[in-house]
Amino acid sequence: MMISIMQPTRFTGLTRACLLAALVLALLLGACNDSSTAAEYERQLKACSVAEGNGLLDSAVLACTVALTIAEEQAYAPDQLSGLLLRLGQLERQRGNFQEAESLLQRSLAIEETSGVSATTTTRLIELALILAGQDRWLEGSELLEQATPLLAGLSAQDRKAAADAFKGFSVRLDMLGYTVPAARFRAVARELSGS
Repeated sequence: MMISIMQPTRFTGLTRACLLAALVLALLLGACNDSSTAAEYERQLKACSVAEGNGLLDSAVLACTVALTIAEEQAYAPDQLSGLLLRLGQLERQRGNFQEAESLLQRSLAIEETSGVSATTTTRLIELALILAGQDRWLEGSELLEQATPLLAGLSAQDRKAAADAFKGFSVRLDMLGYTVPAARFRAVARELSGS
């Protein structure tokens, strides 16, 4: 009979940091049996933010998905549902899951459009355009940016910067594809949004 003696495991600094982050996330994701649904919803949102802030996109998606499930089951307000769908769509885009991101953004946009055109609709149009760009569907994305253009005045400073980057990126790509007129128009919008 052969007896195997295991060597103690030595963790590198990076491995130790990853294990610590996973442990913290597991604690945040763990629900106490006596917690209310609202508290669990808030806990999942916090876990999503912590994970996203640490670059743990898979964990962020998991936590935000749990929060979305709670919000849907408890019939939370449409703006909360739409916000979660937007956030999940952005996370999925960052992960490169463009089809899932597109589906989430379509759902968010549908909620926003039932409540009327607003700045929140504008941010969703721009995000969906970026998702389509990630799928090399630049012309479809440019149509969404055209739709968003008259609504840009209501954007916050942070959203204006993100919109400027989107319009600038699309202008470069449209130029490369030979669509010089819309490319020039998008460049002008980008300059206006960035104040230059």
